Amino acid sequence: MLLLAAAAFGLRLARSLPVEALGPFKTGSQRPSLRLDPNAANWPELAALPGFGEVLARRIVTFRDAQPAAPRPVFRSLEDLQEVPGIGPSKAAALAGYLRFGNHGSDR
Repeated sequence: MLLLAAAAFGLRLARSLPVEALGPFKTGSQRPSLRLDPNAANWPELAALPGFGEVLARRIVTFRDAQPAAPRPVFRSLEDLQEVPGIGPSKAAALAGYLRFGNHGSDR
């Protein structure tokens, strides 16, 4: 069902996901199988991840797109993401397991 909703938004998933990968993030060695780069993802892609939602996803994309063309990427770390209104240290920590920064060749 969730994958159908993602398809309706035209999401570009890097690989197929088991449904449980979109469930709540668990602490320890487990992490979700899909991690997005907030510098490249569109708002529907971000909104599909647990803990984001449409409002926060749109806020991230709006902030990113409002920045000057150089230097890029806008977000190099969780600390940079905290410049987005509504994302503080605790929210950034909760989102960390779903994001990757700058390394487009790997999910790590």
